[in-house]
Amino acid sequence: YCILFVTLNICQNFSQAQEEITKIKAKKALLKAGGVKVKDNPTLLKKTIKRKEFKQKKTKKDWAARVATVKKQADLKQKKRKDNLKARAQAKIEKKISGKKKTPTNKKRKARPGFEGNPTKAVKPKMTLQTGYKKV
Repeated sequence: YCILFVTLNICQNFSQAQEEITKIKAKKALLKAGGVKVKDNPTLLKKTIKRKEFKQKKTKKDWAARVATVKKQADLKQKKRKDNLKARAQAKIEKKISGKKKTPTNKKRKARPGFEGNPTKAVKPKMTLQTGYKKV
């Protein structure tokens, strides 16, 4: 009956609609004979459509929840960062206000081990391509 109503809307008169229906039935019979599974049961089709719509609604709802949680987490991270920067700036200001200065040490600290000697005594010759060994 569904096919009849659809074909009546497409065709001009009832006889043309019946011819279209017979063509459709013949086509279905050929497909079934060929081993193709014809899906023309209206109740099953309605169920699948309903199932797909329900799945779409569910995924849409889940996605909205995910977007909300991601936004919430981003806001929390931003707030934490802002607080940390504020605390850092406050600590810097307090350090300047307190006026703590480093106490100078009497001992002179050595720069690097192995390089403490007089630089003029330990000059090594440097080799270049043009001149060979050359004292620097």
